[in-house]
Amino acid sequence: MDSPPDTIGRLKSAHFTGAPFARRHICDVFEMYSEGNCQIVPIKKLWSLKDDAEVTELYFVANVYNAAPVIDLDKTEVREVKNPKMGHPFSPASRSLNKMFVRKESFEGHHLLRDAATSVWFCDDVFREAIENATPGTYAFRDINIV
Repeated sequence: MDSPPDTIGRLKSAHFTGAPFARRHICDVFEMYSEGNCQIVPIKKLWSLKDDAEVTELYFVANVYNAAPVIDLDKTEVREVKNPKMGHPFSPASRSLNKMFVRKESFEGHHLLRDAATSVWFCDDVFREAIENATPGTYAFRDINIV
């Protein structure tokens, strides 16, 4: 790859880890704002199907596990997760952000959190600005209902 991207894959709120494969400077932002609740895992071998070659640039996964009760389960419709291997008991019934409610107090002093009951993760404007400075235009952010 002549000019490797900052990330491979895309960031989703329910992503299993904290981020898709990313270059180290991107993972550093996740690590900085997760209060030490993050593990940076190097990807030893990565293959480019397009180039039919090994990717020589080193990529990492930021495994963010900074969990707190973020989603207000009384106001947000959730469904029970049937597979206990998923590691969390609930999933939002709808990924529509106008149907998901977040507790404001969860972010007092925090910037990047996973919801403890659903594993969906959220950030504040401080994290959003830091990741935008590290990799402009790579991630899309959406506003949520704060209660």
